[in-house]
Amino acid sequence: MNTSRATLLSAALVASFASSAAALETELQAGGLSIGADKKEFAALFSTELQNKAMSNGIVTNNDANLHAVGSIRWYGVGLHLAGDFAVGQDKGGSYLVNDDPTLYRTREVKPGEVTKLVAKVDYLLEFGGVYEQENSPFLQIIPQIQIESMPYASVSPLKSDQTWVGLTLWWALPIEGIELGTSQDWNLADPAYRGAAGFREFYQFGNLDLAFWQIANWGDDNYHNYLSGAKGPGFTTSDIGAKITTPTLWREWWFTTKANWSYWLQQTDRDNIENGIDQDGKSLGALRGDAGDLQFSVGIEWRSE
Repeated sequence: MNTSRATLLSAALVASFASSAAALETELQAGGLSIGADKKEFAALFSTELQNKAMSNGIVTNNDANLHAVGSIRWYGVGLHLAGDFAVGQDKGGSYLVNDDPTLYRTREVKPGEVTKLVAKVDYLLEFGGVYEQENSPFLQIIPQIQIESMPYASVSPLKSDQTWVGLTLWWALPIEGIELGTSQDWNLADPAYRGAAGFREFYQFGNLDLAFWQIANWGDDNYHNYLSGAKGPGFTTSDIGAKITTPTLWREWWFTTKANWSYWLQQTDRDNIENGIDQDGKSLGALRGDAGDLQFSVGIEWRSE
């Protein structure tokens, strides 16, 4: 691992663990129990991002300005993370089916101040270091986690409240400096379902600019696939490609962020179902119709403990 990754890791926590991107967390984490490396045992972060739209699992939940807020704290490896999406703009294009009638829709506006998603997560960070030249940089991160998600804006749907995910995330640093390979596996306890993800993340530093990139593929079993798009059978859902730029401010421990993430549904059937709000049998998905995948970008500010 290189010096830039070590610099990033010393400051970074989970700035967007509940954002629209993949289920696999792409942000570096700190404050874990370290074996083979001398690391800080406490880390905290609070951040806000103004996004051009709200997205969740590759579905646009508010096609207007959105505020994404995160609060995270970790001590001796144990992390507590809270996040929420709050509508800033008014999306007048949303609609939902009435009594499962595919011919009857009603307008459902997302109003300013409305909460479109809430997430609470508890996890544990165990990391191993001292393998490459940078002895204080982790070679492997192991993160068991439990995450509760709710989408208050949704009508009757498993996505509204029946989401209690238990799983494991792994990140392995490749011998090529700045590049990591990761995967996550999650099982829903509230309404049995499975989702998984795998991909890469890369970290570079140019002067005062910290750059991060990620490329993630997501999939799920029959139940998870059906939750999101009404499609039948297991398979891939979305791919996510993104980048983040972090720059210092005039104040210590405060940082500016600029981020972009493109989410794309890999199967045409999924895209059609989500945009029409009905499954393959013509029944309502139970949540708002929305765009299937899109480009989300944001600007924000973070406070991180040193």
